[in-house]
Amino acid sequence: MKEETRIYYKCSTCGSAFSDLITAKSCCVCIECGKPAPKRKLLAYCDDCLPRKVNEIEQARFEKAQKVDYKDYDVGMFCVGDEYFEDVEELGDQFECVIGEEGSPQYAWACVEKPFPVTVGSIHDMISECCGEYGYEDMYERVRFPEGFDKILNSFVKMNSHLKSFEADFTRVVIFDKGD
Repeated sequence: MKEETRIYYKCSTCGSAFSDLITAKSCCVCIECGKPAPKRKLLAYCDDCLPRKVNEIEQARFEKAQKVDYKDYDVGMFCVGDEYFEDVEELGDQFECVIGEEGSPQYAWACVEKPFPVTVGSIHDMISECCGEYGYEDMYERVRFPEGFDKILNSFVKMNSHLKSFEADFTRVVIFDKGD
């Protein structure tokens, strides 16, 4: 069998390894201006360029997104940045304003409803993860479950089956007109 040789390139600043030289050279350097950049996941921008780049991405998303008038929006949840708001009142409280008036956000990202994935199996999986190296197989030996534990879990799942989660839908943006 032929032995395969792989070449890796190292960032001269932090020592991270990459499969290509360009990525290694730009690891800790802002890809916009060339200044040193703090290490971030997938965002090699300095503190000066990062807000500008985030704004460019937001603007591009906004331009492509379907515009939905606030009066026609029926999901209820809104996303601004990485925060979620249950209604316009909560959004207004966060920004200390009344939505639709001067100085308030002009838009928020629509959200899509996702089922809340709690099942007896997912709870068992979470407990198993807590068992670390022992894993699922040894879970019942290492963790002392009370008699009827699965019945308790089934009740918990049933009681919480109405729960929902939401995530931003960057294909739709809710527009707040002045005077809404």
